[in-house]
Amino acid sequence: TVLAKNSGGIHGNDTDEAQVIISIQDGNDPPEFLRHYYEATVSEGARIGHEVIQVKAVDKDVRPQNNQFSFSVIGGNNNQDFKIDPQTGIIEVARHLDRETIPTYSVIIGAIDTG
Repeated sequence: TVLAKNSGGIHGNDTDEAQVIISIQDGNDPPEFLRHYYEATVSEGARIGHEVIQVKAVDKDVRPQNNQFSFSVIGGNNNQDFKIDPQTGIIEVARHLDRETIPTYSVIIGAIDTG
């Protein structure tokens, strides 16, 4: 409650009160992956554009405009053998794979808050 009064002494109706409601807005929370570890198997004969796996993330933002993020490959993809759709998190084959050259990959994906 806020009290307003004349700068002089209080005389009768020289005061007024108003109730003030303060709402706390949701902060912009960082995204979190649904799983910390994803694993997939793909054939070395997979065509370019073949979907390997989809990573998913969520955040605790209440406001839909704050619940947006972008995925990117941030490590382990030195030859650009894989690409990720920034909106869907779908990882695809980007180049022809050769198991004899590289039998396994450890690709690091990041989710950046854009909301």
